[in-house]
Amino acid sequence: LGGMWRFRGRSLYSVAGVGMTNEGFDISTYYSRTPDSLDPRVAWAFEGISYDEPIGNFIPEWSNDPRGKITVRNLLQMSSGLAAATPDARFTTDVLKATLKTRLAGKPGETWADQAADPQLLALVIERATKEKFADYLSEALWRRLGAADAWLWLDREGGTPHADCCMLVRQGDWIRVG
Repeated sequence: LGGMWRFRGRSLYSVAGVGMTNEGFDISTYYSRTPDSLDPRVAWAFEGISYDEPIGNFIPEWSNDPRGKITVRNLLQMSSGLAAATPDARFTTDVLKATLKTRLAGKPGETWADQAADPQLLALVIERATKEKFADYLSEALWRRLGAADAWLWLDREGGTPHADCCMLVRQGDWIRVG
């Protein structure tokens, strides 16, 4: 457990010095739950994907389904209108299958809900748009460009799908690089 912040553009570690460190690891939750996910300074991470593009263009399983009309912007704003998952859904051995079964509970763009499907679908859109694994894309497009140390994603099973909804193991000081 830890907390990091900046002071005059520098991390606390470089201000406070002895006895403080930003090298400890933190199991993080998803970044897309905040309004900062639409900040133009991080928007380049989704270059080539329009905010208002329907996800049905990337998820053929939903192309003829009302859920396919959900936009990338809706996912970033946690306003897809999808129902919250059951508590045990996070521990499934096939997170992608469970996510694609999520039903529509409201009109996309109108209801904010803190639930796991939106960041998980955003990762799927990124994979399908870039033709890269989410972890590889995240590393190349964001993490390495920031000069951050290695980070790890929780997989639903060995060799399986990473959880984009939670549990990225990251050095605390590297979150300062994100903003």
